[in-house]
Amino acid sequence: MSDKKPNKKKLLSFFLGLLISVGIIAFLAESLDWGIFLKELERVDFRYIPLLIAMFILVFVVRAWRWRYLLPNTDTLETRKLYNATMVGFFATCVLPFRAGEVIRPLVLSRWQSVSFSVGLASVVTERVFDVLALLFLMGLSVSELENAPAFVSTGATALSILAAIISGVMIMAYIKGDLIYHFIKLVFTAVLGGRFPELNERLLVEARGFIDGLRSIASLGELLWVLFWSLVLWLGMSLLYQIGLWTFGVYPSFWVGIAVTVILAFAVAAPSAPGFLGTFQLGCVAALSGLYGYSQEFAVAYSVVLHAYQVLLACILGAIILKKEGLGLAQLRGKENSDVSENSS
Repeated sequence: MSDKKPNKKKLLSFFLGLLISVGIIAFLAESLDWGIFLKELERVDFRYIPLLIAMFILVFVVRAWRWRYLLPNTDTLETRKLYNATMVGFFATCVLPFRAGEVIRPLVLSRWQSVSFSVGLASVVTERVFDVLALLFLMGLSVSELENAPAFVSTGATALSILAAIISGVMIMAYIKGDLIYHFIKLVFTAVLGGRFPELNERLLVEARGFIDGLRSIASLGELLWVLFWSLVLWLGMSLLYQIGLWTFGVYPSFWVGIAVTVILAFAVAAPSAPGFLGTFQLGCVAALSGLYGYSQEFAVAYSVVLHAYQVLLACILGAIILKKEGLGLAQLRGKENSDVSENSS
């Protein structure tokens, strides 16, 4: 019975994500003027495609470089192997359910470098927190730059900046006094969630433990600051990528638009969806471009289709090339993933 329960939960999670994706696509398709949508697609300037490809690769290089600082034995790690593992992970997320790439990335790295799967997985958990921190900071800046923004929006932007500062302080404290911070988190979570939501409480504590363990892999406080720096560079690079995407459609707004698209997309694709963020990616683009900046929904959807398709296609091509070169297959990795996750959780 214990083996069937997780499978049932995974199946329900898969169908929930699929339902959300289908619902979003159906809603957007129903509300589009297809004639205008096709005309928006015709605006694509293919001369920008090489620049988009270069930015895509560069962003993954930065992500791989940042990952070095989240792992032990930094000096012995090869950036090329880190990049390959990161690309294979994103490829897996694009084609497999359950965000499989987040597990497959540390799995393939453990085969190529002297990093255990459990340590690599802890680093992925830690990486998420740095991503959220950078995104909160950028969100606060981009919201504060909105024209004619009401007072509550400016207040919200200030609150986000303060929240980012608080998280930074907690991260530094967790690095210096990890056990103390974990015990404090455990007391708070258990008091608030332990009685009514024991499973959620346990899951959050596992995430907190993984985050602190991941922080301990960072060699020094100086390297922790470098992780913060490269996290900001990473998401500014993503913002430039989405800004170039706007140029591809002959639109040249301020850089704040690219930042806003990046931030809202990052939070939108965190929702359950079909593999490859289908639907949630489109909804994030519509929320940013139409909701915040007044572009037509047809433009926002056309933009989302082009930017989404090129990234998924490029990830699949590069990921497949890397796997073939290393003599690996996705089916083989998926089987190994399930066994390693079971061992890690036991």
